This record gives sequence, C-alpha cells and structure tokens, in this order.
Amino acid sequence: MRDNSNDLLIQKRVRSLLWDDTFGGNLSCGGIPGRWCYKRGNHGPSRAVKEVMRHFLQDLRFGTRTLSKTPGFTIVAVLVLALGIGANSAMFTLVNALLFRPLAGHVDDMVGLYSHDRTKADSHRAFSYANYADIRDSNDVFAGLMAHTYSMVGVPAGDTTRQTFVELVSSNYFDTLGVRLSAGRPFSVEEEQPGAAIPVVIVSHDRASLLGHTIEVNSMAFTVVGVAPRGFTGTMALVAGEMWLPLGMFDMVVTDMFKTKGSTLGDRANTTLVVAGRLSRASR
Repeated sequence: MRDNSNDLLIQKRVRSLLWDDTFGGNLSCGGIPGRWCYKRGNHGPSRAVKEVMRHFLQDLRFGTRTLSKTPGFTIVAVLVLALGIGANSAMFTLVNALLFRPLAGHVDDMVGLYSHDRTKADSHRAFSYANYADIRDSNDVFAGLMAHTYSMVGVPAGDTTRQTFVELVSSNYFDTLGVRLSAGRPFSVEEEQPGAAIPVVIVSHDRASLLGHTIEVNSMAFTVVGVAPRGFTGTMALVAGEMWLPLGMFDMVVTDMFKTKGSTLGDRANTTLVVAGRLSRASR
C-alpha cells in the first residue's frame, strides 16, 4: 500500500507557498511576514531570522565581489562617501556649537573693548593691565569689566608633555560672565595682581576630582581651587582653554615673545589683554 505521508507534506507546503504568493507576503503570522510563516512551524522566529541573515550574507558577498572587480570606482566611491560624511559631521558640530548650544551666563550681553592707536589710522589694539585697571575702577558704563588672554602651556601626558590652551583671567572673570563655579572658589584680587605668582588653577568640570589637589603646568605645581560648570567654554563656543589661571601668573606662564614683547604684565606698554564688559542697566 502506498505511503501518502510525503505527498501530504508536499501539498501542505505548496498550499503555504500559494497563500504567500496570493497575498503578496503582506500578511503576518505572529509578527513575522507571511512569506516566512510556512517555514516557521513550531520552531519560533529563529529560523526566519537565519534565513534573512543567509540572504544578507549572500548579498554582501556579491557586492564585495562586484566592487573588487572595479577597484578604481570603489576607491573613488569610498573617498566621496568619507568626504561627505566628514563634511556633514563638521557642519553639525559647528551649527550645534554656535546655534543649538548657547554659551553660559551673560556672554550674549557682553561687549568687547579696544583701544585706538592715534598714530595709526583704523587701528585697534588690546589693553595693558594698568589701562584695564584704570577703566575698571573709574567707569560708570559697565556692571562688570573683566580681562583675559590665552597662552599655550605644557602639561604631563604619561612619560611626555603635551601642549594645551589655558586662559589667564582677572579675578572677576566668572562673576562678570554671570557664571557660578560648580565647586571651589574664584580667584582673589591678590592672585590677579601682576607679578603675584600664586600658583592656583580652576579646572573644567570633567576634572572635578582634582579639587584641592595639585597639578603640574609648565613644570610648576598648581593647586586646584575651583571647578568650572559643566559645558563651560568661556567667551568662545568653538575654542576653549583646558583650565583657567589668574593673571598674576602671566609672567611665569606666558613665554611667547610676540605676546609679552619682552615686558611684564605690569608694564603699561604691554597691550596683551582682551577686555570685555557687561553693560549696566542704565547704559542699555
């Protein structure tokens, strides 16, 4: 007598395939597309996933073989994609920093000050510390007036030394910007004075654990007295110093002859400070 079990199994599979073709595979069986239902049986979705991965690997191997036959086109395509992705990433970083991530405090209310050189037409320059102090102590236009400058310093990096930006600032820098430190204290007036040479530093928020400890800058030990708030970048969105030092360390830290012009911070002819202020309500 003929065993019809194989015939019945084939008929069931054919009916499943006809059902799948009839409905275009758009129906689902337990969340799995119809075209996989006839293979699912009682084994759950694992078999369907394996089938998808098999087809994916076949497509991947086919694409790899095709690209390997035209290496010139492949290289050009990869380079174009890399340039496109890199350009989009750079543009997003720029737009995010300038538009979507506002600067902390009252930075948007700050105005810059420049001194005019009467001996040169259309020339503007920064301030010396002495001139900055005179304006700060006698003006009635600004609610706060601060001074700062940048410098490159060397900090330890394992067995080597790396160069990084630091910002040398007046004692009222954070107060003028309307920014509160997340921990510690700002610089004192004594630490700001030219030639004070008091080695203290304020670090960024990601180095908060260093508060109260010492770090090495230009082979000198600095005590960490404060921690800037999270995400604080100072007055610029794209370029920020890694740490902040008091102006009193200028002569010890700034070694750039083009910046110092061979003179100290206390020299009135040394116009190296950028000055910015927050207007008082009466001046707005």
